[in-house]
Amino acid sequence: MFSMYKGKLLGLPINGNQPDNGDLLLVRKDWLDNVGLGVPKTMDEFYTVAKAFRENDPNKNGKKDTWGFAASNELGGPIFCDLAGFFNGYGAFINTWVEKNGALVWGTVQPEAKDALLMLQKMYKEDIISKDFTIKTCWEVADLIVSEDVGMFFGVFWAPLFKVIDNIKANPNAEWVIVLFTGKICR
Repeated sequence: MFSMYKGKLLGLPINGNQPDNGDLLLVRKDWLDNVGLGVPKTMDEFYTVAKAFRENDPNKNGKKDTWGFAASNELGGPIFCDLAGFFNGYGAFINTWVEKNGALVWGTVQPEAKDALLMLQKMYKEDIISKDFTIKTCWEVADLIVSEDVGMFFGVFWAPLFKVIDNIKANPNAEWVIVLFTGKICR
């Protein structure tokens, strides 16, 4: 099952994701400036930014037409606009073995995942994330980046090379920053 030799665990299999595909948080810096906030460093700050991006007209067009952050029906990558980075921020590492109390445990089913699910529920009820995020693929949600309907999402290292570039081509004033966002930093 695992990489065992003479009863000793010598390694763990990689389960679907490449080890270099850790999720990063990508945020519209110009939108942060427009709503008077800084780059989020904790999950509480992430929530504050997401709420401001929905309610405080970050694109300055006088309409409530932006979402707090892009979320798709994907739980774990390696892609973009999935929820793995969001769960990581709560210490619930999706599809990953983690050490906890001296033992290896599967991160997806740890109690911390409940905190992430409760926050998703709260943001759903508060209309901070799109009501149809659970049926949209990452490819569909990524189009929201180009159309300037969203200014924050989690993605892997290559995410800026995809729809973010298309957004900047469409709006040369769009300014994106990349944040290393891990559970240890955000807890």
